[in-house]
Amino acid sequence: MHRLAFALLIAVAGAAHAQDAVQSVLQAAPQLVGFAGSPENFYSLVIGLTEGRPARLVAPAVGGFSRITAISTPVG
Repeated sequence: MHRLAFALLIAVAGAAHAQDAVQSVLQAAPQLVGFAGSPENFYSLVIGLTEGRPARLVAPAVGGFSRITAISTPVG
């Protein structure tokens, strides 16, 4: 039971850190949401670049197909 509570605390802390990063970038440069193409793409880019995780960008469907681009950033 203690492990589950600990895992939940870590997840909540990580989500709070991610939200802080998104809010900081949004306050500094709100025009980046339009540049990213959507709020979801913006969130994915900020989290990917600040935490070194892959970012997933989705473009609108054209001809019935969506275009998805994944970006990985090296950590170090």
